[in-house]
Amino acid sequence: EGSGARREASRLAMHPLLLEITSRLQAAAEGSGARLTLLSGHDTVVAQLLAALDATGESERCGWPPYASRVVFEVWAPVRRDEGR
Repeated sequence: EGSGARREASRLAMHPLLLEITSRLQAAAEGSGARLTLLSGHDTVVAQLLAALDATGESERCGWPPYASRVVFEVWAPVRRDEGR
């Protein structure tokens, strides 16, 4: 199973980055983290991150991300009716 093995390799390679991202998202959701965090990387990192998240849109292989690609993770919270009005 070639594509499954490649996906697993991407997950292993991206594990430290995914841990960093999830810890920052968790801290932001709890109100103790930064409101904005910007991480940058080359296309090789973006491609592997997409493959690790199984978000490549291709079943057989990871397509190369277009120039100036980005991956955005956001934390959303419901707005209470009594807030801001």
